[in-house]
Amino acid sequence: MEIGDPMRMSWESLEVNWRFVLVHFFQGNHQKGRNIVKEPGNDKFRKIRMSNPKIREAIGEVAGGVELLEFVGFELKEEGGEVWAVMEIPKEEQISLINKTIMLLEPGKIEQLKKSENIPPAAPAKKEESVEPKKIDRQIRVFFSVPESVAAKIELPDSFYNLSVEELKREADMRKKKIAESQLLIPKSYKEKQAKAARRRYRRIIIRIQFPDGVVLQGVFAPWEPTSVLYEFVSSALKEPCLEFELLDPVLVKRRVIPSFPAVGEKARTLEEEGLVPSALIKFKPIETDSVVFTGLSNELLEISEPLVTD
Repeated sequence: MEIGDPMRMSWESLEVNWRFVLVHFFQGNHQKGRNIVKEPGNDKFRKIRMSNPKIREAIGEVAGGVELLEFVGFELKEEGGEVWAVMEIPKEEQISLINKTIMLLEPGKIEQLKKSENIPPAAPAKKEESVEPKKIDRQIRVFFSVPESVAAKIELPDSFYNLSVEELKREADMRKKKIAESQLLIPKSYKEKQAKAARRRYRRIIIRIQFPDGVVLQGVFAPWEPTSVLYEFVSSALKEPCLEFELLDPVLVKRRVIPSFPAVGEKARTLEEEGLVPSALIKFKPIETDSVVFTGLSNELLEISEPLVTD
């Protein structure tokens, strides 16, 4: 693992997030860092159990915590059903980096180090990048009435992936281990890191909506789009667009309503955050009244209906 240059890190994030981690981990466990320096060949000083309640609170659940460990040379590995932070025998540059990291705990040391290294003040934090403005081609398709088990078999074209063939195979293997992995006590910040990596794996996703009559509406979306686009997509496809309805997520045991709009004060959830990547079959639940009932898709869409062929 390549060790980062501490002088080129964001001092703003270091002071806000990492100082908390430094104090709670290196301070309470201060001898851990010093012992690595004193006895670099001793395994017990270079292995941290991330499920340890104190470690989880001080590092796993703090923004920048896992990154700090990786920064000084640790790597996260799975062993015996748990996640561990493990460091190989450190080289001289690593030992020097650990010493500098510990030194930052002392009052005024960050400012002193900035001045001695002529490090400019941190640049103002960048605003979050806006959602990709490019309009998505929905590539609408409508399929004749089929059982749910058939509609759920969705195959994505290769162009939808940001992965090579080998990576796709590894992705399939990872899915097989999903149940086992869910039992692991994985740090919160590491989960967030994995989620971000997952978002980059797919350019586009396919979502199917199945209606009470068994007819299936299919569209193409981007993982970063808000869930509201699903409701807009379905509403525009109905013969009665003013009909209110709910969209239920694909979990069969206990279906949950996918939010159409965020609650007051909350951020809109994306399709990826709702677990709809890389594909999903969603159930349509009409909310009928005496005057408005579900009458199916628009005639224009029904005219392009086709059989759903699966392998």
